[in-house]
Amino acid sequence: MKNRIILITGRIGSGKSAVASMLRKRHHCEVSIDEFSKWFLDADCTKNKSAKLFPGEVLHSDGNVNRAFLQENFFKDKFAPQRKKFETFVFNAFRQFLPKYLGTTCEDVPVFVEVHESERVVQLFKTLPNYSRKIVVRANKDLRYERVQQRSGLTVEQIAERDNLQQDCPIEKGDVVIYNETSRSEERRVGKECRS
Repeated sequence: MKNRIILITGRIGSGKSAVASMLRKRHHCEVSIDEFSKWFLDADCTKNKSAKLFPGEVLHSDGNVNRAFLQENFFKDKFAPQRKKFETFVFNAFRQFLPKYLGTTCEDVPVFVEVHESERVVQLFKTLPNYSRKIVVRANKDLRYERVQQRSGLTVEQIAERDNLQQDCPIEKGDVVIYNETSRSEERRVGKECRS
């Protein structure tokens, strides 16, 4: 794989997807590990791994993954060891998927990979041979929580549970920091004014 890997990382609600969307509009190659994970949940190997890590309710009687159970329980403290194993499992699958995907869609160009911010996840990505640097998206906590509530309907407690699992990654030489402090209502207003 010749492509340079650039992470887009940030805490929940920081605006990673907004940055990724801008890159897509400029025809850059962008991949979301969250989207990959959602797709990968339906693979047989993932169902088997899920059943071993989260025995009992993780699979429906028809063999499909019980996404509601995972959404409710995946971020609970009691499942921390299983969560770490599952994240490593998904990362290793993503590592195998990436060269095949890039070979068919975006050869020899930088690839932006959107991931949630945690030291552990960033360290996993640094093991990729062509890891280059990261773009870190920041926003204040109240604004991040407001964004997540608007788009997902999660409660403040559920958002905090996910947010507490993430840590601010250290900014290293070559990294880029973007401060995204615009609320969704302000984004809509500015967009409307620009079209007038």
